[in-house]
Amino acid sequence: MGSRESIRMSLDAVHELPGPSRIYWVGGYTAFYRFVASHGITAALTGSGGDNWAGVSDAFAAHAIRHLRLRDLYHHFRSWTGTGGLTARQAAQHLLWSGGLRLLLDSWSARLTPGLKASYHRRRAIEALPPWLCPDPELREAYVETLLAQRPDPLTPSGAVPRNFYRHAQRTTKNPYYVYEYEVGFHVEGMCGLRLLSPYHDKAVVRFLNSIPPHVLLDGQNYKGMLRPVAQKRLPMLGIEAQRKTYSPETVTSHLDELSHGTDELWREHPLTMLGELGVIDAQVARQQLKPSAQARFDVLLPTYALMSAERWLAHHCTPR
Repeated sequence: MGSRESIRMSLDAVHELPGPSRIYWVGGYTAFYRFVASHGITAALTGSGGDNWAGVSDAFAAHAIRHLRLRDLYHHFRSWTGTGGLTARQAAQHLLWSGGLRLLLDSWSARLTPGLKASYHRRRAIEALPPWLCPDPELREAYVETLLAQRPDPLTPSGAVPRNFYRHAQRTTKNPYYVYEYEVGFHVEGMCGLRLLSPYHDKAVVRFLNSIPPHVLLDGQNYKGMLRPVAQKRLPMLGIEAQRKTYSPETVTSHLDELSHGTDELWREHPLTMLGELGVIDAQVARQQLKPSAQARFDVLLPTYALMSAERWLAHHCTPR
């Protein structure tokens, strides 16, 4: 990257992507791909999908709670507080509620009170939308429908409460980001001449990993525990086998400072005119409510960057009326 600023690099690279990106380090990655390709390397392996298939999903907690398998629940909890990188409080909320009791309640309410449940989720989806997004009522309604359609299915195809929440979660995985990753990989190959390969998304590998019982994947009460002995054998002395899936506070602060400085500097250069003319946002309200500052958090800075990315992408690919 040299002396170039990360946020500006990423916005400058947006027009080469298949669509706007909320990934504010995409410019650095694109420069890296080109650098690698310039050295005669034609393919690179990515770890995309590793968390999804080599890890144990939160729904294992719901399955363990339903069948009173407290030992399995404890091992799952320990995997997150150890190498998973969460605090005990975060892990408890993650497993006991989000991946545990909430899934049980979700399925039983879908079975017993489907109308009330549907109304509740629709109301929550509408309340979650910021006032500057989708000012047109029809577009807003379409967006809400899209959000609701992405919710995991609470019941089996036959309309029953799942007997195994862990397997049900694997069968009903809906992740639009998978598709986007493949689109980006295709474009990177065209831009840089570098092919991005994702071994964890290979059908045979996915089928194999999905056939492994969750308690085996949690070998040694570790996050992605089955892979850690392999890492120790193939990549000795790097410490990967004991690595925690977390960032140090210094790293998080550095990222936040970089994002805050970059968005604050570039926000004034993006009036969001095209997004406003297309009716995607109310540009005036968005600029009033999203004001980058040194005290801003990621949940404010990320949508700010995403809007600038969308505006920049539209400027390259759309012609204003």
